[in-house]
Amino acid sequence: VLITACSTYLFAFFQDIPLMPQDYINQLGNALGWQDFVLISLKTVTFGAVIALVCCYCGLSRPLQIEQVSQAATTAVVQSVIACVALDMLFIVGYYFV
Repeated sequence: VLITACSTYLFAFFQDIPLMPQDYINQLGNALGWQDFVLISLKTVTFGAVIALVCCYCGLSRPLQIEQVSQAATTAVVQSVIACVALDMLFIVGYYFV
């Protein structure tokens, strides 16, 4: 969160936007609430758990020969990306409509 805040201020600085650091911090404080930080933490933990579960399932669901490891890894990556996109859609719906 801090890296993002610093990089957005640098972006505004390089675009010659007359924004003082104190004004920027005040605007961030007014725009963000505690719910935003809870949602970011919840998304991070949930995405990590989904990726771990999918990868463990793909790797441990059946005995693999050495030649099948690359295919299992590719399957795990693709399924993890699809699961994260679907999960992100649920978070978006929950964030904006609930």
